[in-house]
Amino acid sequence: MARLDRSDAARIAALVALRVALTLAHRSLGVDSLSDDDYARAVISERFAAAPALDPSGTSWLPAPFWVVGTALRVFGGAMDTVRVVHGAASALAVALVYVSARGFGMTTRVAWLVGLLCVELQPGAVL
Repeated sequence: MARLDRSDAARIAALVALRVALTLAHRSLGVDSLSDDDYARAVISERFAAAPALDPSGTSWLPAPFWVVGTALRVFGGAMDTVRVVHGAASALAVALVYVSARGFGMTTRVAWLVGLLCVELQPGAVL
C-alpha cells in the first residue's frame, strides 16, 4: 500500500479542481442534464427533508445519499440548486477517492493520476 505525500495532495487538489471546473463549464454552456433517475432521487430526497425516515424510498438498499441530499435540502432550502451543489460536491469527492484508492492499491502516481483524469471526464451525473 502506497503512502500518500504532499505531491499526492497536490494531484488530488488538481483533480478536484478539474472536476469542479468541468462541471461549471458545462453549466455555463447551458448543459443541464436531469435524467429520470436524477429526478426520482431529488424527489425522494425532498420527501426525506420533509419527513426524515431511515429508508426514505421504502425500497432503498442504500439510503445514505437520500439522507445527505435531504439534509442539505432541509438546511439550505428545497431548491434544485441545492441538489446540484450537493451532487457537484459528491462528484468532486468521488474523484479524490478514486485517486486515493488507486494509490492505496499500489498504483504509481502516474497511473493513479490517469485513472483520476478518466473519472473527471467520464463520471456520469456530474452536470445535474
